[in-house]
Amino acid sequence: MDFTSAFKDELFRPFVVLLIPGFLAVSPFVLVAGNWNHEVALLFKAQPFAFFGAYLALITAAGLMLENFGAAIERGIDDCLDSHNLPDMHEEWGKYLQLAMKDEIVGQRFLRTLVVRAKFIQSVIPALLICYGGFLVLALQLQRWWWVSVVVVGILLGLVVVGFFAHLVSLCEAMANVRTDILQAKGVAIGSSYGKPYPGRWMCAKYVNWHIRGYRSEHLGGLKPGFKSWFVLD
Repeated sequence: MDFTSAFKDELFRPFVVLLIPGFLAVSPFVLVAGNWNHEVALLFKAQPFAFFGAYLALITAAGLMLENFGAAIERGIDDCLDSHNLPDMHEEWGKYLQLAMKDEIVGQRFLRTLVVRAKFIQSVIPALLICYGGFLVLALQLQRWWWVSVVVVGILLGLVVVGFFAHLVSLCEAMANVRTDILQAKGVAIGSSYGKPYPGRWMCAKYVNWHIRGYRSEHLGGLKPGFKSWFVLD
């Protein structure tokens, strides 16, 4: 195993997964706080290092909470894929966790890259939504921005979030298939996860909706097509 490469990944991952989403979520509200209470701006001028330390701690804490929220998004997508597309995915994930980390193959390095990308998207989706909320509060506070620009920014941000979610679904499916290939390379007996009908992003979004609301795989039992399943479990 390449420990240097793994160490670099462990340094890079917190920056991408925690600090960037935390910065997006917190920064608009820091601006709001500075405009609302001028003592915040005075603190920044008088004690810049202390202010930066508190700001770093705040965005790190926000990043950790966003990562936890993003885990619910990932669980929902994985549950959807396991129910409709990759029926052996959870079982293969358990077998993958039991592998000894020695004689690392290229697939494991590639999987780490996919995981970092997926974790970033999982955290940045709620971060962008919170950032837009801060943007709205800031617009109300300053009373200088046209509401047309606020709506346009909202539409563009919504398209970005939808695009991120679609890409995240593809990443989750790719990670499941890479784990299958790794298990096969390690000689672990697995089922066949290929060739099943693809459930679609809309169906995955339904599962995410229920997982965010606190439900788990055993509660859902395979959601059905239709608008009703967004609100009512059969």
